[in-house]
Amino acid sequence: TRALKIVNDHALSQPEPPLFLFYAPHIVHEPLQVPEDWLAKFDFMTDDDDDNNRQRYNAMVHFLDSAIGNVTDAVKARGMWDNTLIVFSADNGGAVYRNGTPRANNWPLKGGKAANWEGGIRVK
Repeated sequence: TRALKIVNDHALSQPEPPLFLFYAPHIVHEPLQVPEDWLAKFDFMTDDDDDNNRQRYNAMVHFLDSAIGNVTDAVKARGMWDNTLIVFSADNGGAVYRNGTPRANNWPLKGGKAANWEGGIRVK
């Protein structure tokens, strides 16, 4: 990915120049799409609909976790880890799809994405 290229191409000199990397993957959003091999990792999950949205959503989060892991591994491999600050930010709680059926678990918060309840505006 481009983020990995930026980390790997960053010049390491003394004193080390700072690197600011804004990495904003949009994987965990509609449309719910993920490579089939990632989806297969969650084939034990069943839904009450034919789209398996809960399975897809979990596979997408796992895919994102792996992508972030690749970036942190690259930072560590370059010897930059001890001088790195990573900030995670999110804009909403877990998604709720179709007629209010839950696909994410925001408990103990009420509501979900696109709602004004805490479950829609807070991230646990």
